[in-house]
Amino acid sequence: MTENTTTAHIAMMSDADLDAAIAARNAAKADERTASTRELSPRKPDDHQPKNGHMISFEFRGERFQIDARFARDINTSMQFKNGELDVAISRMIGAEGYKNLVELLADEDGFSDTNDLAEWFSSFYEKAGAKN
Repeated sequence: MTENTTTAHIAMMSDADLDAAIAARNAAKADERTASTRELSPRKPDDHQPKNGHMISFEFRGERFQIDARFARDINTSMQFKNGELDVAISRMIGAEGYKNLVELLADEDGFSDTNDLAEWFSSFYEKAGAKN
């Protein structure tokens, strides 16, 4: 009967040598791994995403606002709007200083504002963010 030389060789290896051989085999197999479909696919253009990461900038009544476009679809901000926490949601979007500037921009000389003015500001934001409805 013929002895399998590979099996005989492995049987004579120390535990450390065997562990090293297994690690070397696994490393070689990892190098041979084929690329996934995602890795092989050509890169898609990022035209749908705002430039400079997610930040967008838009002008409203002469004032420039810079906002993360992801707020257009942020569930936490949406829930704040739903719960009537407009001041909290807007402050979250544009910061406390931005909120203060927006209120001053929308307010008339008596400190009042029409809700249509705020709706117009939101419309400008959502349009620039590329949000649907």
